[in-house]
Amino acid sequence: MAEGYFALPECQNATRLASALDHYTFDIEFKEIPSSVRNMTNKALNWVQSAVITRWEEDCVSHKGKEGKAQLKIELSPRVSHINVTLATPNRKIEIENLPVENEWMKSLVLVHPDLAWNERLASYAYNGEMNHWNLLARCHAHSSSQSWRSALEHSHFYASDVEQRWSNGFDEHEQITVLTRTVENNQQHLKVVLGQQEQWDYNIDIVPNGAQLPIVYVNDEPLQVHDKYTIPMYTADEGEQPLVRVHALAGKELVVDIRDGQIVIVCDGYRAQILTGQTFYDNTVGLCGTNNKQEEDDFITPQQCVMRKPEYFAASWAVTGQNCTGPAKAFAIASQQKQKEACLKVEYMYGNVVSDVEAGRKRYRYYNHNVDSSSSSESDSSSSSSSSESSESNNKSDSSSSSSSSGSSSSSESKEHNPAKQKYSGKECDIVHQVQYVERGSEICFSKRPLPSCNSRCKAIEVANKYFDYHCRPLEDSIAQMWKEQIRKGVNPDMSAKSVSKTIKMAAPKKCVYIQ
Repeated sequence: MAEGYFALPECQNATRLASALDHYTFDIEFKEIPSSVRNMTNKALNWVQSAVITRWEEDCVSHKGKEGKAQLKIELSPRVSHINVTLATPNRKIEIENLPVENEWMKSLVLVHPDLAWNERLASYAYNGEMNHWNLLARCHAHSSSQSWRSALEHSHFYASDVEQRWSNGFDEHEQITVLTRTVENNQQHLKVVLGQQEQWDYNIDIVPNGAQLPIVYVNDEPLQVHDKYTIPMYTADEGEQPLVRVHALAGKELVVDIRDGQIVIVCDGYRAQILTGQTFYDNTVGLCGTNNKQEEDDFITPQQCVMRKPEYFAASWAVTGQNCTGPAKAFAIASQQKQKEACLKVEYMYGNVVSDVEAGRKRYRYYNHNVDSSSSSESDSSSSSSSSESSESNNKSDSSSSSSSSGSSSSSESKEHNPAKQKYSGKECDIVHQVQYVERGSEICFSKRPLPSCNSRCKAIEVANKYFDYHCRPLEDSIAQMWKEQIRKGVNPDMSAKSVSKTIKMAAPKKCVYIQ
């Protein structure tokens, strides 16, 4: 704060805390109060003294107050950990000292602030001390050596890239607001605010820096005589009873421009500008200030909806270049357009199901019925069943080790495995093991999300149950997929729990395994 950065959120919180009133007095005047009301008040105070507050001192003998007058004094400790209360009535004086205040909601309620109402103080505590009735656009400081205009904020309700300047999205002209900024001599900031109007000329508000003095305000090229004693309102026909703009000065040579009854508030001292928006503009802005949706990953979006790696290219994409443009802005704007033509990176959201099927009470085949492979393991070609069905028939034992690490075998081999007339089994059961399975189909290879039950290399399944399992698929030539494949063949289970679900496949899971004779 010593360097003048009063607009930072940390400095705002410190200023708000320092501005809180920790000592205030209420003078009350009354007359012709019925005796019944006085008796009820005394009974209520007596009940509070006996049931709630123990640190209570009362003087009903020596105290002589003024008739028809009462006074309430409240003193708060610096962190509102304790409170002192003094209540003086015509016939009694009550003093409460060092009353602990443990409830945080109560602290926010009793800590009176000149700018925040009681509901705003409670909301401030609920949102961890942030000014949540405002959305602070913190990235609105455009510092550069260029004298070109840059769009700091545009309220456009996310206009589409193919109709950027036409506003053909169902919103009226008077709802459009644009804030432009450019750097002038001595790194001062010149702001221009364009307010759209319905079927009439737009309003242009220029905030021109004036060195160490208060910035000068022009509305449609007409100067305003701004004072810190009162506010200058400006009314228009389409705004009704509320003024379109209110302008006033602060004690620290700062200018406040309130647009449309607090929808946008601009605080500027000539070198820095802070833009505050109400909930109306949540997720409805573009420009240097970002998208105003509390999602940092899509703040640096160009007018073509591209994400730029370098901040210079992002800032240049919002520059209003022309013949009078000086400095590096025009060159950066051309480079930014070229970069966007070469590779336009767009924000893509990958949604996942964070609620398990067991918690949600749903079944696999119902949820993933849009992407379920209906073929069972007996109908699918496994990566380990590389030989033909005839060779698999003549060499079942040699292929059993590889088929145990896959998710299925050919239909002919499965018919032999589960046909007692063609395959001889011992009556001795063997344990069912759990192994991550993989399936090769076409140009992709799919891995089960979790280890699935299977028989070991010396056993065969004599009882199976068809179930649905989630699989994560990758290209067959992918090096990571080949590494997982080799690990599975060696008996290692790679961790696939964090991978996305590509499809759900119906597989035959063994229920009983026996040794092969």
